[in-house]
Amino acid sequence: MNGRLLVSTPLIAVLLLLGNGEAGAGRLGDFGRPEPSIITGAILPWIGNKLAGKRGEPVSQFQLTDHEMELRARAYTMFMPSHRVRFFARHRAELVRTRVWPDENYTVDPTDYYAALRAQGFISSEARYNAIEQAVRADLGLIEPFMVEVERVYADDRRRMDALSRASLASPELSQNAEARIYENRRVVDWAIVAMQWRVEAYAYALEMTRIEVPSIRAVDVEMALTRLAAAVDIMAASVDRMEGAIVGPSAGDGSPVDLNAPVYKH
Repeated sequence: MNGRLLVSTPLIAVLLLLGNGEAGAGRLGDFGRPEPSIITGAILPWIGNKLAGKRGEPVSQFQLTDHEMELRARAYTMFMPSHRVRFFARHRAELVRTRVWPDENYTVDPTDYYAALRAQGFISSEARYNAIEQAVRADLGLIEPFMVEVERVYADDRRRMDALSRASLASPELSQNAEARIYENRRVVDWAIVAMQWRVEAYAYALEMTRIEVPSIRAVDVEMALTRLAAAVDIMAASVDRMEGAIVGPSAGDGSPVDLNAPVYKH
């Protein structure tokens, strides 16, 4: 293989199926995500880091801090599609999350949530409005604790860069690992924001279609909740932009700057 890592689509599918089976048989961990399996917790991230490095993306060998692990756990709930019945949608997201697939290969169809909602076969039309509102309110509750972790991680990143600038024995490898970790942290945060923006679009589409199919005064309550979520996501994005501007931007492996304010999946 000339030292190259070859990962076939069938192999990835088998790994994901195995990982899904392990997760389904086990208990749920923090924030509603499955307890890590050997597939999703170790093998896929290892493969993903190898492939990300081959694509020229920064990959850090540093150990994760407690705050970085907490950030990733909370981001997982935002990043994974809310329509959990969509098996392949969730596993496409898993491939991007673990960097097996490049970021630009993943987008979300905002109509999928509505399709999944209708597939649940609600007998009562009011139950469908209730389901949308509950999902919206649940997502609204994710933002504040997530932003607490963002602030902690970005504060640690500033400390990391300050310590690196003062280090007397800093090597190019140490600098690259530190800068790559900042890139990885920003990637997690930016993906969480994009995912929440997609969710707002999905809920808005579902509400619009539901209003047409089964009109109800309950639509007003759902719309008010969705307006609050959309505003909270906007504030979330603006706050992150301010925090990211306070951290020295890392460079790519070849020394060129990495534009972290415009990741590939935002183009």
